[in-house]
Amino acid sequence: MRDGGDETIVPYLSPSLLAHLIARPVPRDPFFVAKREEQQYIQALTPVGAAPAVVEYRDWSADQHYRAETPDRDLVRDIVWAWARGSDEWKTAIAWVEVDSADGR
Repeated sequence: MRDGGDETIVPYLSPSLLAHLIARPVPRDPFFVAKREEQQYIQALTPVGAAPAVVEYRDWSADQHYRAETPDRDLVRDIVWAWARGSDEWKTAIAWVEVDSADGR
């Protein structure tokens, strides 16, 4: 697991550590990234200010890359935590949209 904002590697993730990382993004790169493998990850963008949070996950390939937006930072935290602990409940917690691999995101 790692906090992608400043490339800090964390050896474990707990609910309180995740809450801290989501609530206090690094301003120059506010993405939090948690990986199981190189192409299996979930990431959250929690920009400073009122902009909505973005959560994305990729499941092994570009055609399995999904994105959702929400103003609810707690929901983002809950989705990332459910993914990290291997629960499937995160899959239905928000409306996911497939990321078009051709659009450069």
